[in-house]
Amino acid sequence: YEGFTELGFDEMIFQSSQTSILDAGQDLMEVKDGLLTLKDGFEMSYNYQFGGANEAMKLANASAQSGDNSQMLNALKTMKINDFELRLQDDSIVTRLFDLAAKMQGSSPGALRTQAKLGLRLAPMAAQGVEGEILTAMSGALSEFIDGGKTLSIIMEPETPLPVLSLSELKKGSVTFEELGFSAKAE
Repeated sequence: YEGFTELGFDEMIFQSSQTSILDAGQDLMEVKDGLLTLKDGFEMSYNYQFGGANEAMKLANASAQSGDNSQMLNALKTMKINDFELRLQDDSIVTRLFDLAAKMQGSSPGALRTQAKLGLRLAPMAAQGVEGEILTAMSGALSEFIDGGKTLSIIMEPETPLPVLSLSELKKGSVTFEELGFSAKAE
């Protein structure tokens, strides 16, 4: 509670909603019109669609019944990303967070924003291949988002459905940046 009041909120009103669809005939799981808001703070919207939902649900249920969590990894192996979209609209949360961080560190919000942007510019240098391309896109978008009052968009629209676990193998070059259909921007 103290942290929230330090952010300058007298009250915090969260709202959340989404439409979830499990289409066994198409073997799809979809979340549409996902929304999480903090009044006067942010609005986050999201949509995504996965294939391979039937087998994943069967394995997840078996895992829950048996108490054997190792089946959850097998459930992920069956899932493929068809598309993913996340948008985060800043309605003051960025400014509030930098103001609080500056107060706690005895610095200025502007100096902390500059430091954060520098760190974001350096981050892609440590990665190679597809990871580096993703980090380059993300760091540019986040650098702009840090200025506040913008909307950060992260979208992935793969050319063909992409196995979820292939995202953990980007270093192996299992997928190209173009195949991911990845984009990140702040507007």
